[in-house]
Amino acid sequence: MAAVYKTRGHARPRKRRVIIIDDDPAFGELLTSWVGGLGHDAVVKEDSSASHTYEVRDSDIVFVDLMMPKVSGVQVLEQFARQNVKSAIVLMQQ
Repeated sequence: MAAVYKTRGHARPRKRRVIIIDDDPAFGELLTSWVGGLGHDAVVKEDSSASHTYEVRDSDIVFVDLMMPKVSGVQVLEQFARQNVKSAIVLMQQ
């Protein structure tokens, strides 16, 4: 069930904060456009080592590419576990 908030008497779904961790800029842009089209805020992190930021902890959904050159998606997930990240995580493999 989606969280809602009321504005001027109308209930609207709450905007989700989405983080996309993917080394492919074109795919990150495509996914950002798609997520934004759904009315949510998206941020792309092309450097998988950026996964240690607290910005991830405050997000609702995190898309993680499993196949990245410097740090694998599995290593990113391990970092999330150490940080006690509670976000929904979507694993991607291109």
